[in-house]
Amino acid sequence: MDDNENELIQNGLLFIRARQNKPAEEKIKNIAAVLSEGANINSQDANNNNNTILHIVTEKGEKEIVEFLIRNGATLVYNLDNKTPLHIAKENKTEIGKEILKILNDGKRLPSVGGGNSKKQRVELYENRSVSQIIENAPEQILYPKRAGTSGVSGQFYETKLLSLVLHRALHDADIEEFYLATNIRDIGDFDDVCFRFQMQEDNRTKHVVCFKQAKHREVTDKAKLTVPSIRGTSGQFSLARYFDSFLKIKQKFVKKGKVFDPMFEGEFNEIDCYFIFYTPLQESFDRKLVDNKPICSKLHELIFTGDKDEVFQFDYEPSDIDFLTNFMQKERVKALGTAFLTCILSNKSNEIMSIDLIQLYHPALAQLVIEEKVRNKTSFDAKFRDEFFETDDDILMTLRDTLYRIAVFKQSKKTKLSKEEVKDKIQEIVRNPCAQTISPLIGDVIFFDEKNNRLSVDTDKISKKHYKQEEIREINHYLHKIHVTQSIINDAINISGKNKLNQLRFTLPNTFGNTDFPSNLNDQVPTERLKFLANKFYELIKDGKKRLEETRIENNDEEELKYPIVIDICNHNVGPKKILELNHLTTKGIGGTVGNLLQYDKQSQTFAFNTNESTLGKNSKYMLKEIKELIEDDLDNYRFNVKMNSFPRTWFDPNENDKELAKEYLGKLWFYTNQAKEDAVESKLKAEIDAHYNANKNENQFLFRVHSDAIFLRFHDEIQKWWKAQSQARYLTKTDSIFDEAKKDIVNSPVLTVLNVMFIRSLKKLAIEFNKVAINAMKLNELIDKNNIINIITDAVILSAAKIMQLVNNQNNFTFVNLDYFHILPDNDYEQLMNELREMKDVTLAILCETTLDERHEETLKKIIENCNCTIIVITEKELDKKFSQDNKPIIYNDKNVNYSDLSSKTQMRILNDYKICYQGKDVTLNSLISDRSKSLINAKLLLGILNNNKIEIGHTLDSHKYNEIKKYYIHRNLIKDDEEVTVNNLNDINDKVVLITSKPCMGKTILLTHLSLETKKIDPEPWIVRVNMSLYTSDYEKWRKKINTTDVMRFLCKVALKTPIDVKKLKFIEADDETVELNRNSIKEVPAELEWFIHFYNEGKVIFLFDGFDRIYPHHTKEGLELLIALKRANKRMWITSNCYIKHILEQELGSSYTLERLSTLQQESFLNRFWKTNLKLEKLNHEQFNNINMFFNYITKIFNPKGKSLIENRPLVPMLSMPLHIIYLTAMEHFKNEMNSLSSVFMAEKIKSKWKLNSYTVMDDFLRNPEEEHRLELSGTPLHMYIAANYFKFQITDKFELSFNTEEIRKRSAVYLNALTSYERFLKGNIKYICETGDKNIEDEHEKLRDDFFETHKKLALFAICKENDISKLLTEAEITQVKEIIRKLESGEMKSHLIDCVVDGVPRFYNLLFAEYFIVEQATDLLKAIVRGELDHIKLESCWNFLVNGIIMICPPGVRNAFDYKLKYDPEVAEIADQESSQKILFELIVKQKADSEAAGRNPETCLNIAINEGLVNITNLLLRSTRKYVTKDNVEGIVGIIKTGAFVLGAANPSWKELTDNMMKCIHNVDGERLINILNTAEVEGVSRTITKLCLTTEKGKALQEKIKSEICEPIHQLADSLVEFSDNNENMKSLQNLLPYHLPSIVNALFGRKKK
Repeated sequence: MDDNENELIQNGLLFIRARQNKPAEEKIKNIAAVLSEGANINSQDANNNNNTILHIVTEKGEKEIVEFLIRNGATLVYNLDNKTPLHIAKENKTEIGKEILKILNDGKRLPSVGGGNSKKQRVELYENRSVSQIIENAPEQILYPKRAGTSGVSGQFYETKLLSLVLHRALHDADIEEFYLATNIRDIGDFDDVCFRFQMQEDNRTKHVVCFKQAKHREVTDKAKLTVPSIRGTSGQFSLARYFDSFLKIKQKFVKKGKVFDPMFEGEFNEIDCYFIFYTPLQESFDRKLVDNKPICSKLHELIFTGDKDEVFQFDYEPSDIDFLTNFMQKERVKALGTAFLTCILSNKSNEIMSIDLIQLYHPALAQLVIEEKVRNKTSFDAKFRDEFFETDDDILMTLRDTLYRIAVFKQSKKTKLSKEEVKDKIQEIVRNPCAQTISPLIGDVIFFDEKNNRLSVDTDKISKKHYKQEEIREINHYLHKIHVTQSIINDAINISGKNKLNQLRFTLPNTFGNTDFPSNLNDQVPTERLKFLANKFYELIKDGKKRLEETRIENNDEEELKYPIVIDICNHNVGPKKILELNHLTTKGIGGTVGNLLQYDKQSQTFAFNTNESTLGKNSKYMLKEIKELIEDDLDNYRFNVKMNSFPRTWFDPNENDKELAKEYLGKLWFYTNQAKEDAVESKLKAEIDAHYNANKNENQFLFRVHSDAIFLRFHDEIQKWWKAQSQARYLTKTDSIFDEAKKDIVNSPVLTVLNVMFIRSLKKLAIEFNKVAINAMKLNELIDKNNIINIITDAVILSAAKIMQLVNNQNNFTFVNLDYFHILPDNDYEQLMNELREMKDVTLAILCETTLDERHEETLKKIIENCNCTIIVITEKELDKKFSQDNKPIIYNDKNVNYSDLSSKTQMRILNDYKICYQGKDVTLNSLISDRSKSLINAKLLLGILNNNKIEIGHTLDSHKYNEIKKYYIHRNLIKDDEEVTVNNLNDINDKVVLITSKPCMGKTILLTHLSLETKKIDPEPWIVRVNMSLYTSDYEKWRKKINTTDVMRFLCKVALKTPIDVKKLKFIEADDETVELNRNSIKEVPAELEWFIHFYNEGKVIFLFDGFDRIYPHHTKEGLELLIALKRANKRMWITSNCYIKHILEQELGSSYTLERLSTLQQESFLNRFWKTNLKLEKLNHEQFNNINMFFNYITKIFNPKGKSLIENRPLVPMLSMPLHIIYLTAMEHFKNEMNSLSSVFMAEKIKSKWKLNSYTVMDDFLRNPEEEHRLELSGTPLHMYIAANYFKFQITDKFELSFNTEEIRKRSAVYLNALTSYERFLKGNIKYICETGDKNIEDEHEKLRDDFFETHKKLALFAICKENDISKLLTEAEITQVKEIIRKLESGEMKSHLIDCVVDGVPRFYNLLFAEYFIVEQATDLLKAIVRGELDHIKLESCWNFLVNGIIMICPPGVRNAFDYKLKYDPEVAEIADQESSQKILFELIVKQKADSEAAGRNPETCLNIAINEGLVNITNLLLRSTRKYVTKDNVEGIVGIIKTGAFVLGAANPSWKELTDNMMKCIHNVDGERLINILNTAEVEGVSRTITKLCLTTEKGKALQEKIKSEICEPIHQLADSLVEFSDNNENMKSLQNLLPYHLPSIVNALFGRKKK
């Protein structure tokens, strides 16, 4: 007979023994005998309602046998009536019934496997045990399943301390009758940190309360706050959406109970006070708190609250919040469904597919919307994906489709089937044409998209390493990394590949999938009894529904005629135990099997209706329909079913009203606890409550309460941590739990000395160290003790020497350890008690630890201890005891030098290396990556103790910089050039040269490059000590090196730069050893810091890399000293990277060898940088309404400018003035970014709407505009990283900043204008980033910000004057004191005493700005500021004439065009400047300046050239009009001849250009489209003088827009010239020559103006 047969027989005997009417003692023996033979104590009797023997004896009221069974592993299993023995006991209202109920409540437990013990477990349980042993078996605790990943996780002190606090409070709360405490329960999601259920009496009824808490600890609580946006996102630690799933899982635990009783989820969910709690120390800034809501359970609040203020609230949600939650949750469900469905198919487990909960729920929807049936047989059918599914535009279906695509692309193939040649060919095709079509064949198969680095890479898991060498993989990656692709291209590639794979996929599904017909039996027979049963259930539902409706009508006195159809709810009132429907009736085997055949879903009414069209029904459905018709005897179209049960199968994917009700229920049960205690404060509260608990029962000064509470807490918390770390399952903590009592028992009842000893031993055990035998034996402790009463052990680490002693004595009872500091915190009574205990000590050795410096108080206490103690005393100190103190009791001195890392056992050393970290150059690094056998000595006793105590130990400066952190998300990989060859450099190890010299033009990102390479090096190898040296910061050190520097000078300097903890390096002296290493003269410093020891060691080992940045900034004053330092390190064979600008590279190359060049960013790199910048800073989902409006208007403008009427940009390229920094690439990459962003919006409907509005699918801007344009039209920035960053920031400010502008199209047009002067971009950048430019770092400068900014601007305005103007011009604008002050600043900039991120260097006393645009901006600001100050009367030293003279003869006549453009811009957009220019005094000065300019030109024999000529020539509309106005106003008979010359010159200048007809046509059409005076003049200045197209002229004269253009030309050009000409004729006494000029004047103007010139208005 095999084991299975034996078990069946023994189980049968078990039920017989249970039903016998025998005395309890005999019956127990009989049952125990059967159990010992192999019976399963939890077996169920299939012939008796699936009852267990516990059901049987509970019903019989046999208390003793119930107790016996519980003790031996009987569990509370559900029978067919959905009852456990507990339910049966509750129905028994007798005294015996109550006693049995208590036994079951106290003894319920969860078995390890299913509903009963496995055979192996039962064999282990009863093997070799007698019947009496079984009978005497002790009761076991109640267990619950733990989630995976919890066990062994450390650092969760916040959680465990909260659990400890709740447990302590619950144990000592008399109102709580019963409770269950758990953590990390399996399969309930994120609300599992604290799971707590309790029972209490309230209003004469038993109240059950359960809470599920998510605890989020934050050490820093004042920076981030809990806000409404933080909970409404789709991600983040407080996202409502993220935790909604956990709520649903927990609710399902209550609804869908397992076979095994679980006290946490017992009862009906809606009948229990259930709370879901976000719990955090964070403060809140929450503007939508629910008011007048029902308060949280007061008892629960008492148990969990730890804050100082009552910041407890609920979310005042709105309908949009409900929609957001349900939509998000439905998408997450659909993603999980798609993953489960396709994974099952791809793994050939289709036969198991109907066992998956989500597929049980959605298989009808999948069958109707996603799957197409091909061939059906008896048990299964062949299927494929529907063609229309791939083309769907339904939001949810698109989510499902995209999920399936990704699974198919990335999961389907494990190794590529392509040959090496095929792979290489396809890679080359991608390189030639990087698009979705070329990438799709390889994506997921050979390559993947590395989102972090924004590039394609080889997936080494998908290729055979036998066929591909590492060099070949590197070569492929080299090509792939050069390709720039956007996220939208990758998404398209995945979609193409996924569609191809799914289209080819054929699979088999079981016949039950999709509910084509109600499922048959295995033999394909019609299950008539089952069908009749279900037909009757429908009848009962309809009957009950009609009855309830009638009762409602009577109650409401509703006498109106009954309206059809009648809607019948299927919900909790008719679903459940002993109701019309059981829960299992909703499944495929119940009425759920009729969904999709007999029941059809009406999406509009969201109800189910009977499908009475028999031609569409299978035979089983037809049969059931016939049975229902016979029972109902009514038209079935009169009835609808509104199903409110989540487990009912669905034929649709959209969220329904039931989902919304769930979301409302979730938010209604959700509470926020903010500003709660942090981890350390939770500990303090628990200790205080332990104190208070015992103080209530004891005399106030009787005992050591504080020490007791510390000790009890430590033991108690230790036990909670062990419980928290339990694997796979853990026990519920309950009211009867003894965990706290056990923790306090030894502590409370022990003498004071014992308590102190326990606390010390525990702190030692935490160190978990062991010394090696050599260190132990060196102490010779037994010899010391035998000969002496007092021993003074001197050591660098007191606690480590004590640990060594403890290890030596091996926890012998005759050794007691105490910390001297504890003696000073004892109450007087306890202190006296302690002294009494010391007097009574005999045959014991007392070890006293003195971890702090011994002061008089400590010495006095120590003296009293020695006087009262009659045993051997060991005093462990860092310094020798004072001789005066020890005269009477002279101790033996022992210096314990063997407490360093090298003195530990090899096992302990290995553990420390692997488990402990130090902060090495700003990063937490495990010691094993830094320490080798050669460097063990670096960890001395003090450092070792700090490491073991988890103190923050910092070695070296961090390599991160504020600037790098600002841009690291969009950092672009840079290569170097040497000897015309490109050198790939990913980290500092990629170039083998000992000295690497990098030169480039300014602003190329050398500093950022060094930072990036440093950090990348650390990722690969954290060991090298990388020392950053900003050479411009140490000019005072160079001053001291006037003589030749020596080894000590070099090492002092390097230590000053390298060490994080400052030391007085002037005292350090170094010696150069014979082996070329350097040694510290230890006599030069009292105590050598560990960091200094480490640096010297790393230096000698060649593990230091020096990065010298900005050599050009110490040129020329300290070139000699800087070179000597570099040469000294080169001779010492040290690794160095040095950067400098290219202007002085010859100096460095002479000594250090040829340099590498850092080139500008290529067009491809510029695009990549900008794409990353937009992706980081301009996410559509994070923009508010106002910012979104900015983008909307920007798009409307840009699409018209760059793509009028959808035409090709290459064919119709717009006129682009060549500004010094064109912004076109900024706008175009932004357009591409927003197009990509559409795919990531949470609402696909909204995304499609935006795409349609902005026509983002009609063309691809980047492909059309930036790919291979003609060289002369190439539009890109200078390639300088600084300029890229400035321009990108400028655009970001345009979108995200709140400017003082009205939000209208015209303003956005001005802000977005491609033709906008570059001045604005720098102005925006400077004002927006002033803190960083001024190097304020992270300082809080709220109050100083304005002053700091003003000082910065004032200084740079004056520096700009010296950068562009001659000194005699400057002397007319600034006082001598100001000039002296600026020169001093220039001197400091040149010497390196000061620095500016805008100024590159000083050459011959002239500051050189990194870019002329900086100077252009500042000089115009300076000039116009002076103009304003003069008019206001704020300046005495300068006259208005001098200022206008500077503006006219300096800015307009001499300065670069950019400055003139900037001044022209100021005249238009600065009202104060415009007002000053229109004043009579200003216009008179301007007129005189113009006349003088002409006279000076003629006197010098040059062609007449004036500021007016230049203004007209360059199209400076505002300057031209200003000068024309002043000329017209002050022309007289005396100066008319001179003015005639100016007008003639200006007229001929206007007609100088001769562009193509096509350009003129295009430009004219743009002007008609958007009249703009400035652009109009630009066009007219470059237009053809003769023979302009008659068509264009006619168009301008006849169209509506043309009329507007006419008025613009007349008012801004024609009228001023008419007035001037009339004045000339009048002042010349009607001179005939003047009249002739007046008549000929129009012919000297552009033809289009000539056509519109006419006569002046009367």
